[in-house]
Amino acid sequence: KPRPRPEASDVEIDPRPAPGQILVKDRPRRGSPLIWVTVGTVLLMGGTIGYRMWRQRLQDLPHEAEINRTEGIAALERGLFDDAKAKLGRAAKAYKSLGSRDDAAVSTTQLAKEAAILADLAHDPLKEILDEVARLGDPEGIERFQSIHRGQSVVIDSEVVSVKGDVVDLDLRILVGRGPVPAKTGRFDLTGFLYFEGDAMPKKGDRVFFGARLDSIRLENGEWLISLAPESGVAMTNDKALLSAAMGPRGNGDANP
Repeated sequence: KPRPRPEASDVEIDPRPAPGQILVKDRPRRGSPLIWVTVGTVLLMGGTIGYRMWRQRLQDLPHEAEINRTEGIAALERGLFDDAKAKLGRAAKAYKSLGSRDDAAVSTTQLAKEAAILADLAHDPLKEILDEVARLGDPEGIERFQSIHRGQSVVIDSEVVSVKGDVVDLDLRILVGRGPVPAKTGRFDLTGFLYFEGDAMPKKGDRVFFGARLDSIRLENGEWLISLAPESGVAMTNDKALLSAAMGPRGNGDANP
């Protein structure tokens, strides 16, 4: 009778090497040296190309700044405010990347801010905006203001009637409502508005002229109080641009309430 074959699990394996053999333990496989050479070469090439592009970009920045500054100012004074905003913004960014602080860089940064204000002027006069808010009431009118008009800009030209601490009150009252007897009035609440600080803080009787962005509106004690975005104040210095704004279809000449 044939003997049964042993099961694999019953076979004992002698861990000792046979005579003349050397037992070598398995080692974890590693990538081929060629792979690492290839990866290193690719990384080196990528770094070299990136460095060359950065150097070329740095060399191009003065030309980019100058051409965008020239074309941006021309667009600003012609009333092409969207174009001026884009080009002067690129010029200001180029000067900043160069670390330039000369007169051209400083004036370009200022004009870029002015162009942004004029490009984003509220499409409707402020009185019409307040009339709409008052007609719709609270909260619908306020919600509409926040969704449509928040972030739009206005240009303000007014006399200072009082300065209490760091809060400036302007001689600016907007009659809200239609007919001979307006239902309410509106005014700017400049609490937290950072344009008037330090040496820029006006005195009673001073005249101020600046642009800023609408932030919020609320009804308080029978008045509509309009707040401006805290860091949005911009001195408006380019007379030709302001004239174009007053005359053009987007000039918002009634923005000065």
